[in-house]
Amino acid sequence: MVKLLAALMLAAPACAANNNDCVKCHRVITQPFPDLLTFHDAPTPIEQRLFEMHLKHRMRAFQGAFHNNPDYALWYGWGELVRDLTAIRAMAEELRAEAGAQ
Repeated sequence: MVKLLAALMLAAPACAANNNDCVKCHRVITQPFPDLLTFHDAPTPIEQRLFEMHLKHRMRAFQGAFHNNPDYALWYGWGELVRDLTAIRAMAEELRAEAGAQ
């Protein structure tokens, strides 16, 4: 379960990081990936979703697995992580389509 969580968390920043060349942010992004420690300064909805995914849903999935509570890990952790990743990928595709249309 923990290895699957790590793989899922690695997929989301790649989607969010690729938007740097598509979207002009209100701040200069000097890193290829968002800084997960500055969740209060998230400049884009994708990064806000990523921070919620990292700080809230990943932790719930990990805690559920650690405490041997598969119901909690699945419904409040893993399910929300998958939903967040799907939303991030959809937002990334929309941003790329908008950037391609310009």
